[in-house]
Parts: sequence; C-alpha cells; structure tokens
Amino acid sequence: AGGVTLERDGIALDYPARMERAIRQWRSQFLYGEFGAVLVSDSNTADVIVRAEPAPATGPIVPLRLHRRARECEGATDLALDVDTKQIVLPMRIYTRPLVEGSAALETCLDLTLAHELGHVLGIFEHSPNADDLMANDPSATEPSERDRSTAERAYHTPTTLTVVGR
Repeated sequence: AGGVTLERDGIALDYPARMERAIRQWRSQFLYGEFGAVLVSDSNTADVIVRAEPAPATGPIVPLRLHRRARECEGATDLALDVDTKQIVLPMRIYTRPLVEGSAALETCLDLTLAHELGHVLGIFEHSPNADDLMANDPSATEPSERDRSTAERAYHTPTTLTVVGR
C-alpha cells in the first residue's frame, strides 16, 4: 500500500494521529512486514485519501455506523473496482463523518471506524459475520481479531486476480 493522507484537515479530531494508530494496528497483523503504509502530506501522491466528511450520496458507497461500539460517527470506503478489467483504480477514499461533537465516545468511534475502513482498503472487501471481528458490519471488537489477521494474510499471500491502476 502507498500513502494515506487527509484531503480536508481534521485538526480538532487529529485524523493524522488516528490514521497512524490504525496503520500500526493493521501493520502488527502482518508477520513479514507486507503492509507498509505511511502518511504523506500531499494527497496527489496518496494511494488512499481519508476525508473528514460524509461519503458522496451517489454511487455504490453506503455509509455505515458501527452501532455496538461506534454510534457517534459513520464511515465508508470508496473502492473504484472495474469488474470487467478486474482493476482497482487509485486513489481509494475513506470517509468518516462525526455525528456528535465533543464526546469522548466520538474519539473511540473515529478510531474504530478508521481502523475498520482501513481493513477494506487492505483488501478485506466484505464484512465478517462474526461481531468479534473488527471487520464485522457492526463489530464488538476494537482491534483486528485473529480471524481479521488471517483474512488479511490470505489476501496478501494468495495470487490476486485484481490489478491496481492509477497513481
């Protein structure tokens, strides 16, 4: 994976530090250092752009609220996938939208939502049916589970049928 940056600066919510934590959570799941994301300061060079705003109302993106642990915000990931050519077009976008300002629970919500959405960017495109997984559609977990780790490892160690284009 390439860089992750903010297109709109969320200074009050400290999105750069939250993304660093999400990156560290996922990086720790890979035994051989396969995931090497870094934050970049220029969104023109990023493979993934994190936006502190609602997802666009058009297209296949459906914002999700993680009700068990993260009701104070919502998130979505925009993966431009061309099914005919089997290509993922960069940059990918992660959207988060705070629904409640100034709440301690909002901080937890943003951390959980950003980590969950980063899991989609890593290649875990579908939700787990198990609430104990961070990648469930409504997780009770706050970090990647053993199943999440196993799924991410399989995604990185299985020959791919997709190519990445763009950047």
